[in-house]
Amino acid sequence: QRQMCIKNRKRGYLGIMYHMGEFNYKLNDTGKQGDLMGGGITGGYLLQLNRALSLDFSLGIGCTHAEYDKYTVTDGVRVKQGKKGKNYWGVNHAGISLIWAILK
Repeated sequence: QRQMCIKNRKRGYLGIMYHMGEFNYKLNDTGKQGDLMGGGITGGYLLQLNRALSLDFSLGIGCTHAEYDKYTVTDGVRVKQGKKGKNYWGVNHAGISLIWAILK
């Protein structure tokens, strides 16, 4: 028989991630609309607050690639200005999650 106590439980983790999505934003006269995808390595730490609540701190690093159309709006109509692609290397995920365990 093996007993497990809370003190021996590992709370850190390391893994891989993949993300994808769409975006559309216009901060000035030129807007950008397109798709993104990427992946990388993620890691984190789970901090137990009590029997039911925990905080999960996570951080991911890797690459994100975006393909997008640049546009301007003229009389309420989007006018395409060109197509571009861009790669980003660095931190692409950071989070703090509150976890509520309702079943133990």
